Amino acid sequence: MIATDNLKPIVISEHGALNSDRGDADFWIRMKAYNHNLITFLDRPADLAITVPFLLGFTHWDPNSGHGLIDKDENGNYEFNDNIHFVHLWEGVKGHRLLTLDDEHKLHVRSFLDERDLYVALNNRTGDSLAINLALQLPVGASIDKVMLRSIRYADENLSYVEEEFAKDLKQIPLILSLIHI
Repeated sequence: MIATDNLKPIVISEHGALNSDRGDADFWIRMKAYNHNLITFLDRPADLAITVPFLLGFTHWDPNSGHGLIDKDENGNYEFNDNIHFVHLWEGVKGHRLLTLDDEHKLHVRSFLDERDLYVALNNRTGDSLAINLALQLPVGASIDKVMLRSIRYADENLSYVEEEFAKDLKQIPLILSLIHI
């Protein structure tokens, strides 16, 4: 509380979407919620001690819940479901946060530098694809070796996780929920 000078960091122990159904559209709604929240939470590092998406390992008490990462098939084998896309999207992202400017209110942009690796996280706040022009101001003598795009996409009622390599000029990268590793 500011009035009593008793400031404590906030713990957000569960965030995401209330939808627990299992169709591709349902997984997409959760991916959008997890990513939108995470991008927003990155703006408040001094206020938040920890944030955890409501994304569980295996929900043995409710095997048909859409909030687990692992399902058990009819043969008793365990396998990842589509919630694993959120983990893959953010896997390995680290570094110091950089100042990122954007002029599109429908897009959240955050970037992180880890030695020679630059991560640019883009969160599309709309239901449509956006064409973007990503402009970077690199230090003198620096160059881009490769651009890897990771994204979660929902099109034609199908959810997919995509990793692809793009040309080094960064022009017109299709954006859904994306993490770009340069």
